[in-house]
Amino acid sequence: MMKRLIAYATVAVLCFAGAAQAQKYSEFVNALTSSTPLTSDRIALVRPTTSVATTVDGLRRLGTPTAIGLMSLVNPSTSLTDLTDFYLFRDANYTGGSWANVNTVISASTTNRAGNLGLEWNAWFQLDNYGTLADASENTSTYMNSVKRTTGSTWAAIAQVTDYSTGVASGQTIGLEIDMQVNNADTSSNRTMLEMYVNKTVGSADPPTVTYGMRFDGAGALYYYGIAFDGVGSNYWNSLLGVVNAPRYLHGIDLTTGLCDSDNFKSLGFLVDCSGNVAGNALAIGTPTGGLKGVGTINAQNAYYANGTIGVSCAVGTLNPVTAVVINGIITTC
Repeated sequence: MMKRLIAYATVAVLCFAGAAQAQKYSEFVNALTSSTPLTSDRIALVRPTTSVATTVDGLRRLGTPTAIGLMSLVNPSTSLTDLTDFYLFRDANYTGGSWANVNTVISASTTNRAGNLGLEWNAWFQLDNYGTLADASENTSTYMNSVKRTTGSTWAAIAQVTDYSTGVASGQTIGLEIDMQVNNADTSSNRTMLEMYVNKTVGSADPPTVTYGMRFDGAGALYYYGIAFDGVGSNYWNSLLGVVNAPRYLHGIDLTTGLCDSDNFKSLGFLVDCSGNVAGNALAIGTPTGGLKGVGTINAQNAYYANGTIGVSCAVGTLNPVTAVVINGIITTC
């Protein structure tokens, strides 16, 4: 373990402190391998500045255990041109291989044992943003970007969870959770839990086109709910689904290629079956009947669909245009 740590520290000295300071490496190794008892095995790599005391050109042994971790990189002073504090580059310049090989620039692994009551998180990224609206800056704790140069399949990010549990008494299994903590009303309407944005590449004259904004897939998977709105915690929605800023669309909901087993829409007292027939609350639309404009028959008390014409029979006798009221081809009064 010590040899591996020394090897990591060597890379840190060469890449972080600079080649000029690498000559001090032997002093650092001596500090690591010293037989003198120390109070901590924690090591910090600190970027040299006038405000931070260092002993070996940016490498400082911490005398007491702290919560900063086994190895820490600290940059107390930055500038507009200080692009990054730690940079890794991998050039996969080879041919061949198989799916059995998964190669990474950075690998991190955590094993959580039974009985641990703490929270084990394999990685933690945090941003403290004191920027203002006037700054017009956009800041994020994590940014993932992939560039598709030719035709290879490309993902910007993948979140995967594997569940081997078989009993009913099991904790939650969540592939991706998005949390937000707020303390007042969204008066500016700028809070969004999940946003999808499409733009065209630089120099492209074609409009950006995406086939699926969101797609649910799987290998024979069973979804109980494609999208579920949970009322636990007294959640309230002004609208479960809605449109803003007047978007243009061809179909609001398109189920034409679906394989319906029971109904296309179901609510309390209202149902649309797989054939488009509507039933519920004394309202029923059946198979098409009547003239060219007829798309169905509405059966309700004292109301008959007139197929867009005047002259059909009312409840009893012949329609009297003087006393009958016809709105959009529907007799509302007999």
